[in-house]
Amino acid sequence: MSIGADSSRRDWWPAALFGAHLIQVLCVAHWHPLQLFDPDLLAYFTYFRNWLTGDTSLYGVAYFTHPKPLLVFSLGPLGNVWWAFSCSAIASACLGSLVYIIGRDAFGRLAGILLSGFLLIDQSKAILTLRSSADLYITLLLFLMIYFCSRGRLGLASVSLLLAALIKPVTLPCALCFVSGEERRRRAWLWALIPFLALPLTLWSNRVLLGSAFASEHFLQNFAAMRGTEPIAFDEVFHFVVWKQLVQNRFMSTAPLGFIGLLLWLAGDRRRLTTPLFVAPLLFVGGYAALSLASPYLLFFRFFLPVEIWFLGFLIFGLLETARHVAGGRGWVKRAVAVLLMFFLTNDFVLREVRYRDTFAVPFEKSMAFVQTSLEVMMQKPASRERILAPLGLLPYLVWELKSRGSSDVILTAEQVALAGAAPRAEWVLHVPPSYASDKARDYVAGMVGAGGYEVRLTDGVAVLLRLLETPGATSN
Repeated sequence: MSIGADSSRRDWWPAALFGAHLIQVLCVAHWHPLQLFDPDLLAYFTYFRNWLTGDTSLYGVAYFTHPKPLLVFSLGPLGNVWWAFSCSAIASACLGSLVYIIGRDAFGRLAGILLSGFLLIDQSKAILTLRSSADLYITLLLFLMIYFCSRGRLGLASVSLLLAALIKPVTLPCALCFVSGEERRRRAWLWALIPFLALPLTLWSNRVLLGSAFASEHFLQNFAAMRGTEPIAFDEVFHFVVWKQLVQNRFMSTAPLGFIGLLLWLAGDRRRLTTPLFVAPLLFVGGYAALSLASPYLLFFRFFLPVEIWFLGFLIFGLLETARHVAGGRGWVKRAVAVLLMFFLTNDFVLREVRYRDTFAVPFEKSMAFVQTSLEVMMQKPASRERILAPLGLLPYLVWELKSRGSSDVILTAEQVALAGAAPRAEWVLHVPPSYASDKARDYVAGMVGAGGYEVRLTDGVAVLLRLLETPGATSN
């Protein structure tokens, strides 16, 4: 069953919203250029560079961002954060247009405009665009799959899901969309199987990039251990998404409208229970739940951006339907109720954006500005095999930048050292509190610095770059 019918008139809203979303991310990039230096993106650059030379040594690193095949072999060759951002900006603008089309067909034109409009003011989506986030690309590809399925173009939908699975295989359960519903075709099982080609391709990618086809579990377990946090359990995944993310974090005062909208939409036609628009996001969450059984991991809000946008669509539909039912045919009452409810939704967005900016975006920018200046200081004194102790979050950036400058420094992560309890004293300590993956690592480095033996070379009042004091009689490099 199709989500909805196309309008006979030419609809200019997709083009207008594409332009608006593109302008928005370009402006945000101008205001926050340091957000482009995302650890995962720099890891893709490093993996691709190492692949060209046959270097698989990153598998031996205690933790390094796991390679995502599609992004390593598409963004990796660019080797420049601004070029990668150009690709992400186009993807983000396409997403803005696509959610409008899907929202228009499912809920009506006004709901589609509002859905894309709220996504336009979503700072977290803009930051994920600046950082060329894997979750941004997965969101675009999943909504492309839903769009193509709704129009019966199952081949293109299958390719979209294949590409999403080449980023994260947790999207593979969404293949069940091809064999559900009343419009199943003779080739439905073929379209459902094609995305599973991502599995051998991912194993090949792991083999050539890391030297081991089954390297995923190694990375996930090490990351969980160094953060000092218990991995998520199977039954906690859905609780995390529905309660912590949608209710407590994203839509604090308006979440009930989302559930009302979902129920009203399904009540309008029970056949919608098997449509990709309803099923795909649930299967996507199920993929993460299945992963928790195979290889326990830590959850982050950004993983479920597709579910946030999906739920926002039903929330807006529920808001408009509530206003219509309350109005009882009186136009001014309908508009007044809609505006009132829209105020609460906007307030949820504003409060969340302020929290996101203050706790995540701004600290990251300050940290990156300090780290870039610190590298300039460290490189003024050429050294052989000098060690740098730094937070785990800075590891991809340091590996990329120092190797590109021909440095042979050894980088120690504070999380690994804190976990081991002992390590050789590093010649440099890059103490950047917001970048630590665990409080234990932050406290360990703070205690080590307080014990003396280092001199301050650079500080911004929060972060500190320290140099090991040379002992009498030591030979300078």
